[in-house]
Amino acid sequence: MNTITVLGFEDFGPPAERIGVYEEAAPGAPGPGEALLALDHAPVHPADLLLIEGRYGTRPQLPARCGADGVARVLEVGAGVTHVSPGDLVPLLMAGVPTWRSHFRVDAAALVRLPAHDPRQLALVGANLLSARIMLDESGLAAGGTLIQNAANSSVGRAVHALARPQGVRVIDVVRSEAAAAELRRGGAEALVDGPDLAARVQEICGKALPACAFDAVGGAAAGRLAAALAKRGKLVTYGMLSGDDLSIATHDILFRGIRAEGFWLRDWIVRNGREKALALIAALAGRMAAGELRFEIAGAYDLGDAAQALAHASRGGRAGKVLLRGPAARMQERKETR
Repeated sequence: MNTITVLGFEDFGPPAERIGVYEEAAPGAPGPGEALLALDHAPVHPADLLLIEGRYGTRPQLPARCGADGVARVLEVGAGVTHVSPGDLVPLLMAGVPTWRSHFRVDAAALVRLPAHDPRQLALVGANLLSARIMLDESGLAAGGTLIQNAANSSVGRAVHALARPQGVRVIDVVRSEAAAAELRRGGAEALVDGPDLAARVQEICGKALPACAFDAVGGAAAGRLAAALAKRGKLVTYGMLSGDDLSIATHDILFRGIRAEGFWLRDWIVRNGREKALALIAALAGRMAAGELRFEIAGAYDLGDAAQALAHASRGGRAGKVLLRGPAARMQERKETR
């Protein structure tokens, strides 16, 4: 292996138009404390699209490489590495390198062995499941409490729902269309279609037991509608900006009802709490996924060379599930299974 495939962009703009496929020198054999990996699957998150558009919280120096999540297969380990072995699946969230590439050489301390399970599912245990877990842990909600969230049919939204229900936390899901609400209801969710009367409809189904916490992935006026549906002194946590608009919360809700608004950014949480804590949470969540407790919908998987099609698919509204990029480890496994 002399070269590897990497994805990147040279200018900001529409992701499907800006993404490029490049060849770089292969990383070489791992040194002491390192591991050589081959990509299995990497998700395309909204944050990835925002980064390419130039609308993310940080703007990389151009030209840039991209991807921040996924799973890879260990090919080789360097001296002193005993906690992972060749053949293991490992998460890439803490690896510290752009993940939309075919091969990596990384610090093995950033890795943890994942259980045997569908790599496409494990590719989403990082940013999506981890964010849902942490936000719930920090929500202050206990059994009997109520949470409301928008973008409820997203991967994070579904993860929040799946994690909250076993804890006895009631979840009210908010989506943009009746079709999406009906699909969630078939799975047992309490789903509402967003709209100007959202707070009144939440009051109708909750009575005095209004939600104490809201998770907002949309921003703009949608965040304000969640805030209006909260109980007095409730908390709004914004973790996304799907609308591209700044939060619009009524002064009345902040001043007279004591609504608090705060942000959640996974990267900042990891910096503050350390990668060891994050890796321990990922391992625990992967175990629950392998046990069949957690599952994501997959909208499609594309080879790295088909990145433009993948990003076009990920940018479309109304998708049923997550779009993934497929690496060489996945293709090798597929060939083994067809023999």
